[in-house]
Amino acid sequence: MPYQAVNQVVSTASQGAWLDSASSGVSYPSGSTAPTRTTFTTNTAGWTYALNDFFDGTIQMGHDCQPGSALDVHIHFSFPSQPSVGTKLNWQLYYCYAKIDGTFSETIPLNAEYVVKASDNKVHRVFELGAITADATAPQSAMIILRVKRIAKSAGGSECDVEPIIWACDAHYKSRFAGGTVLELGS
Repeated sequence: MPYQAVNQVVSTASQGAWLDSASSGVSYPSGSTAPTRTTFTTNTAGWTYALNDFFDGTIQMGHDCQPGSALDVHIHFSFPSQPSVGTKLNWQLYYCYAKIDGTFSETIPLNAEYVVKASDNKVHRVFELGAITADATAPQSAMIILRVKRIAKSAGGSECDVEPIIWACDAHYKSRFAGGTVLELGS
């Protein structure tokens, strides 16, 4: 699939813009940890995630990544139907990070829990899984190897009763420039 340049400026603050990373395709497991292909709307579908389902992927940081920037890793997801309000959806992000010619870190886990809203049916949600700090000297083209896994909810409340569809996983980061362009997967 070819890459295309698209303007992804989130903020044009004088210290630099916040941009989205370039993300590769993801690798889905098979067997009991595999997501299920589910109809979303007429002629569209996605992969729903039950408890313990996961995917593996990578994120490459842009050449304009500001040294020491926060890398806000997040998922884009939707529910194919309305879950019960107030139920919980818990995610675990496992990642390791390395700049070019750097050694990958040990795997680090981060957890984040989403509480279902009354207006979640087929809504595009962006949910932060955690922040990683970019290399302080040369973060350009750094790689994040990751696994995103749906895990059991925290104490209290009920488990989400509708399996979510994950559309993408990427990271916002601060650019060294006031504006900019980032490479993303083209269609």
